Amino acid sequence: MVEPEPSVLRSSPARRAHWEAIYAARPEDELSWHQGRPGLSLRWIRRYAADRASRIIDAGAGSSRLAPWLWQAGYRNLIALDISRAALDRARAHAEQVGARVTWLVRDLARPCRLGPVDLWHDRAVYHFMVRDRDRTTYLENVRRALVPGGIAVVASFAPDGPSTCSGLPVRRYSGRELAGSFGSGFRLLATRRERHRTPWRAVQPFTYVVLRRTSARAGPPLRAGTGARRRHRR
Repeated sequence: MVEPEPSVLRSSPARRAHWEAIYAARPEDELSWHQGRPGLSLRWIRRYAADRASRIIDAGAGSSRLAPWLWQAGYRNLIALDISRAALDRARAHAEQVGARVTWLVRDLARPCRLGPVDLWHDRAVYHFMVRDRDRTTYLENVRRALVPGGIAVVASFAPDGPSTCSGLPVRRYSGRELAGSFGSGFRLLATRRERHRTPWRAVQPFTYVVLRRTSARAGPPLRAGTGARRRHRR
């Protein structure tokens, strides 16, 4: 018997309903992407956003514990965004345990979003769901509108030998060069790494991570993380 191809969710209400159902039906330890401590993301954020005043967005945060870990590391300007309100409610509960103050946004990144300037954009396993050209284009427009010149993007997708689907949806898999290249000439690749993520049931999922710097439209040295957002707020 041939398995049917996973369907692409073409409307924002359909995408939102899908993810609300996923989070309503499954506890944390049944979500394949769950990490108790997001080690690689934390290391790279701490390296490339050394200024603790940096405005950081976790794009597609889900129920991730990244924001509480960042709060404990001294970051105080945190945003968690996801299409699922149920997912963010879980993330909020984790944050409240350590007293973390986080801005929570329910948004669909395949639709235009006004997010304000950010110094660092983090995305673990959202961009690879953008399998349609128009969805990728809109996502990238959101990144370009939000990320200040000189800002950093830390992005992770399934690697070429990773799963071809996740939660019943198709994904687009990338090598480091492919992932960086998909962001276009306005971004410079700083680092790439392969990670073998172990799911809660110990299956291995290969991920590709990249660190990208948003190149400035003006001549001059790159901005230090944290300075771009403050300059734009003064205007």
